[in-house]
Amino acid sequence: MPVITIMIIALVVAAVLFTVVQIHSLNYTKLPEKRIQDFTLVGNTLLTQSGKIVVIFIGAEACPYCTAESWSIVEALQQYGKLTGLTKITSNSSEKFPNITGYGFSNASLNSTKIAFWEDETSNSEPSQNLQDFNSTGKSLFQKYDSRGAIPFLLIGGVYLHLGSGFSPNLLVNSNWTDIEKQIPTSRIGAEISAEASNISAAIKYVSDHKELFEVPNKGAMAGQNQELPMQMPEQIERI
Repeated sequence: MPVITIMIIALVVAAVLFTVVQIHSLNYTKLPEKRIQDFTLVGNTLLTQSGKIVVIFIGAEACPYCTAESWSIVEALQQYGKLTGLTKITSNSSEKFPNITGYGFSNASLNSTKIAFWEDETSNSEPSQNLQDFNSTGKSLFQKYDSRGAIPFLLIGGVYLHLGSGFSPNLLVNSNWTDIEKQIPTSRIGAEISAEASNISAAIKYVSDHKELFEVPNKGAMAGQNQELPMQMPEQIERI
């Protein structure tokens, strides 16, 4: 077979392969994972503040599930910056799991290059006493994705939601602040707290590493305008 014919055939084959690859690339769009650990995908519009991933926590100091979850939230957020303004709190004494010791976030501030932390403690240790007024964006997302009013509510980047605490507050019953801090490195309490912190960190890292998978709203547009996906209500919650 003449050399010129071989060259022509080779060029034709190369052109066909190139076209197939281009078509495949155009038809393939990577989608975000539906679940990251205990977090469920609920939207596709990324919520950021000054380029930082927004982490929203809504809870109540009276709520034992929120107080239990606070230990893991603190451990997770401290991986991304300096967390200040924390207070030592105890949940309401009349709850199913009474007097759970944990952190209060009403005066908390996170100094981070990657994360902006928005928090709303809806009450202090007395459920009827309002503690904070949340910003309009956070309140709208809470009402959209958690119409049943379940807390603790943890939303990463406006796209991944986790309702409830990652472990039962029963583990912390009859444990004071010092007891829990001493047990964190080696005990079952510490293992549960750290496991939940890892879940939170995994969701934050995934969103931070895959920003290109999510829509970025135009300036002035509100994030989170997506269809709500059904979620199974977890056991470790309280309603507000």
